[in-house]
Amino acid sequence: MGFLVRILVNAATIALAARVVPGIHLNGVGPALLAGLVLGLINALVRPVLVIVTFPLTLLTLGLFLLVLNGGALFGALAASGAADRFGPVVHVTALHRVIDDNPDSHVQTRAAPVHARRAI
Repeated sequence: MGFLVRILVNAATIALAARVVPGIHLNGVGPALLAGLVLGLINALVRPVLVIVTFPLTLLTLGLFLLVLNGGALFGALAASGAADRFGPVVHVTALHRVIDDNPDSHVQTRAAPVHARRAI
């Protein structure tokens, strides 16, 4: 359920970015959902490996290289859906996506948190 919500949030963010950022073109809901799905798969499967492999470079750049990784993942998703052909506009979309979907786990609660009731003595 959480992965499906993440795909929908990605698709909504990409659709919003297509309206705001020049250079990103979507022809309907289908390409936005496809880009959201591809971005979800890239973030779930490929990005964790790249984050580990490029950790020294990320440490050297004080974390700024993560923006390049996020931009590359988003460019791959947008290129797969035919929404972008250049990397420049994707940088703007990456910043917008980061603002909207700062921490996907904080917005989606997959399990109910345990409630511990204690009586004060």
